[in-house]
Amino acid sequence: MGRQAACACTWGSRSGLVTALLETTELIVRGEISERVDLSHIRDVRVDGDTLRFNTASGGIALALGNRSAHSWAKRLMSPPPSLAKKLGLIHGMRVHLASGVAELLGDALHGTVHARRIPYDIVLAKVERVADLWQLPDFAPMWVIYRKGKDAPVGETAVRTALRSNGFIDVKICSIDAAYSALKFTRRHQSRTAKPAILSSVLAR
Repeated sequence: MGRQAACACTWGSRSGLVTALLETTELIVRGEISERVDLSHIRDVRVDGDTLRFNTASGGIALALGNRSAHSWAKRLMSPPPSLAKKLGLIHGMRVHLASGVAELLGDALHGTVHARRIPYDIVLAKVERVADLWQLPDFAPMWVIYRKGKDAPVGETAVRTALRSNGFIDVKICSIDAAYSALKFTRRHQSRTAKPAILSSVLAR
């Protein structure tokens, strides 16, 4: 999860009160100014008193975060982002089960892992594009379920979370895969599961 702060902002020639969000790959401001910038496009990060300052192609940006937060955010902006493999917890030698078409999507993040078709494996990686795909998910935990971002996604975060929770899983982590996809990590609850037909009817009813 990212960092969030309410603060005064100067973005180029504009000034106003905003809510600033520092996410894994981008910085977003909402409020009297609405903008976003990819972290890879941020340059010349520095702290001036209580204010975080940096430059982008749009010009100079300043966020009045307070001294402590300004230094903390500056450190984060100057640190390289974690690799996708690290965000997903994929390490060399890990046995991964690719439950659906995720190999091309994850690419180099799978480097060094062992693609296991049968148990035992350490984690499942599955992608859902349709409600029907929720029906096909393995009954194994832990599992990353990858889905499209955006309110118009055929299967979004709410549907995935509702379906898996209904079947006795609990979501423990969220990860941005790229501009189009996110993923939720699930583990098994210590309680009896409901039947899979209840999952599908629950999602279809939404």
